[in-house]
Amino acid sequence: MKKLLAPLGVLIAATGLVFAVSPVRAPAPATNDAQLVLRTSGELLHTIRSTMDQTWTGLGDVLAETGQPSGMITHLATTVMNGELNIVTTDANGVYLSVRRVDGTWAGMQRIAACAAVTSVAVAGVNGELQVVVATDAGANL
Repeated sequence: MKKLLAPLGVLIAATGLVFAVSPVRAPAPATNDAQLVLRTSGELLHTIRSTMDQTWTGLGDVLAETGQPSGMITHLATTVMNGELNIVTTDANGVYLSVRRVDGTWAGMQRIAACAAVTSVAVAGVNGELQVVVATDAGANL
């Protein structure tokens, strides 16, 4: 693992990317902008890549905007519906939803299901509705 991280650190330094977490909200994305959500140990980060000038916004702290789940985030899935970024996360106690609205504000994190032993999560927008599939118990249950 250390061998993989060293070249990555050089690449980050050479390109001038700064990975600083900021409480400042990024502006609302344009229709074709890419949004990236990263899960690190204890953090959930968000950034937007502009299709106009190919730049990235600073990393924002999603959990500072939405609140914390009851435990450590274990899984993450996202989808965009009607211009809103839907982030579904899991922890040892359940499944949670956070939404980044079109205007750049965040809806607080809500627990949408209680389940344990989650092994994966997937989300999709179907006919304007959020569909969430959660596998539990090493994939034995959906």
